[in-house]
Amino acid sequence: MSRYILRRLILVVPTMIGVTILVFLLIRLMPGDLVQQISGENAILTEEERQEVREELGLDKPIYQQYFIWMSEILRGDLGNSLQTKVAVGAELKNRLPVTLELGILAIILSLCVSLPIGVLAAIRQDTILDYVARSGAIAFLSIPSFWMGTLVVVLPSKWWGWAPPLYYKDLWVDPVDNLYMLIIPAAILGMLLSGTVMRMTRAQMLEVLRQDYVRTAWSKGLRERTVVTRHAIKNAFIPVVTIVGLQIPILVGGTVILESIFGVPGVGRYLLFSIGSLDYPVVQAIVLIVAGAVVLTNLAVDLTYAYLDPRIRYA
Repeated sequence: MSRYILRRLILVVPTMIGVTILVFLLIRLMPGDLVQQISGENAILTEEERQEVREELGLDKPIYQQYFIWMSEILRGDLGNSLQTKVAVGAELKNRLPVTLELGILAIILSLCVSLPIGVLAAIRQDTILDYVARSGAIAFLSIPSFWMGTLVVVLPSKWWGWAPPLYYKDLWVDPVDNLYMLIIPAAILGMLLSGTVMRMTRAQMLEVLRQDYVRTAWSKGLRERTVVTRHAIKNAFIPVVTIVGLQIPILVGGTVILESIFGVPGVGRYLLFSIGSLDYPVVQAIVLIVAGAVVLTNLAVDLTYAYLDPRIRYA
């Protein structure tokens, strides 16, 4: 196990290097003039003034030299400063990252609390009303865009009942009640959208496991349904489900970008959306790098979870 973990951690290095190169190059292919963005849309600059701004930002250097300068700063723990606000990116992320993590964790918890039990029950009660409702609900959850649902939640209640979700963020440690009151609605929307895939996968895997010979043997011994399901079926059925949950981390980040903007949540997603629109290179590069690292480490954690769910799995 330790050798496997060491090999996977070593593979993280070339993976992250490849991510940094792609992020660094792709963001510079985005349409728009960074110098004009910084100077203001209505500013009229001479070529000499433009050149001065490029030199100040280091954009006059060759692209490979810019990359190595940026990487040297990253290795020193310096994520750079925002080109728009001049605030250190690391300090800004330190304030915003806990907000996005709280929203994401709430969404995952709500998603699993809905999808796992319903998926298991749908498999146990196959071809019943419960199964049909569960499958229809999963397809509906997969089909609904997060921005559309978020917009409806904001617009329709305010139009019909004069109620709107709170748009002012309160820190969790300052006012936990108001904090959860604001985040529970976007977390529920995001969790609902994530639960469709998990629900369908849980049902499919439970149906496959329930048809295995060892489960039939457990039934033939006269064991209760709860014992057969919880002790013999669930662990093996949840192995692919864990993979799906791990792969939803990038989807989770994409969902928070939209929902944080709709509900006014001061998280990383809202910060990223603003930075993309203003061509704020250091911010976008830092956020994408952090997300890529989180995805790589999550995949490692998912692989290691297999050994707990199925003791037959061994890592040589």
